[in-house]
Amino acid sequence: MIWLFTLLNACGDRDPCAAMCSTATQHYGGCLSHWGLDWTDAGYEDENGFFHACETRAWANRQLEVDAGQQGATTAECETWEAFIDDPDFSCQDWDSLEWNDVPW
Repeated sequence: MIWLFTLLNACGDRDPCAAMCSTATQHYGGCLSHWGLDWTDAGYEDENGFFHACETRAWANRQLEVDAGQQGATTAECETWEAFIDDPDFSCQDWDSLEWNDVPW
């Protein structure tokens, strides 16, 4: 019984950056289609390539934030970005306002 509780508890911890990357991948794919482009035009092999690049960005920023004394900044950014991207008023024009190459502090 304890193993079931442990398993359920472990599955309940959702990484906000993985969730944001999933949301971003879905919306960016829609924007690429809207713009008449595909994933290779955007510099990715496919949808999974973008998702993994997004996750790698989050991982790298989490490593850098420790040295910068900014623990939690990446998670906070991911939570903010997911809410922004998933907002019904978000449009493809808003995509450029996300600073993918900047650190969140």
